[in-house]
Amino acid sequence: MTSTTLSAAPSRRMTTTITRDGAGLGGPRLITDDASALCVRVFGFTDIATVIAGGALDAPGAYILVGMSPTDCLHAAYIGETGRLGRRLQEHAADVDKAFATEVYVLYDADGRRIDKNDAVHLQRRLIELVEQAGSARLINSTSACTAKISQGRAATVDKMLVDVLPLLFDAGCRFLSPAPVPPMVTAAAKVEANVSTVTNATPLAAPEPVAGETSEEDDDGGPMEIGVSTTPIGVEELELAYSDLWARGYDYRDRFVVAAGSEMRLMTNGSANDRTKARRDRLIEAQAFDDCGAGRDRYRLRIAVAFPSRAIAAKVLCGAHVASDKWRPLNAARPLMFDA
Repeated sequence: MTSTTLSAAPSRRMTTTITRDGAGLGGPRLITDDASALCVRVFGFTDIATVIAGGALDAPGAYILVGMSPTDCLHAAYIGETGRLGRRLQEHAADVDKAFATEVYVLYDADGRRIDKNDAVHLQRRLIELVEQAGSARLINSTSACTAKISQGRAATVDKMLVDVLPLLFDAGCRFLSPAPVPPMVTAAAKVEANVSTVTNATPLAAPEPVAGETSEEDDDGGPMEIGVSTTPIGVEELELAYSDLWARGYDYRDRFVVAAGSEMRLMTNGSANDRTKARRDRLIEAQAFDDCGAGRDRYRLRIAVAFPSRAIAAKVLCGAHVASDKWRPLNAARPLMFDA
């Protein structure tokens, strides 16, 4: 029996062809390689209906829904399989539990002949294993993957197909099937900790004697204190929400809009809010991302930062109303106050 080890790194040179369906750089794309039995189609979650209308996904395959976890700023992924991709993805588009998704990655045979439903089940299981091993995204599948009803020989063949298509997934923008790179400083710290933990029967180290002229941390009460500093990444503009008297801060980061911890959300929801906005608000409350501000207060307060797909969605969720992205305004923060106590 042939055994295939899955790896996100190709063992040979490959030529990737990217075909765009429209003029936009971020629009639907088809990623192919003549040496790969499978191809990858990637598109926005909101573009599902448009892509399906083209008739290209009436075939079996596996797919990955990608977005941000509703409870933190980690990437989240849902991995599925189906005998008819178009129909299944259309069902997901109407499912509020999949509202976290912003992108869809589909693995399938464009000719519809090389894999079937059982092969797709095996692909799903393998993709789940890769995500779990990498640890770079939160897997939100509610049930475990089924074992495909295929022979060991066929499983090895499908594994080989997956190995060949992994570079195409990477080129499509799917980055969390491999472990995230560890910063050099973290790696060094881990090595130091490992070296210390291997020392046995060692005499406990005594605290170093203070050097003459030096002051310990406990003895040093000097130094300035600044009030009103920003907690956003360097070079990123901080925004505030201009709606009623809600206090909220946020900023654009990569392809997300991050609302800072401590920001407020209205307790009541207006009739203008759509079902998806209501579902997002309910999900945040269920996840205990908010604290109740107490009796007499008509708002919640975020306990943790939350990344939204866009400014507009963040504004709608916090305001509980159908509002636009222009509710986020540049923060007119005064220069931090400095006290030299």
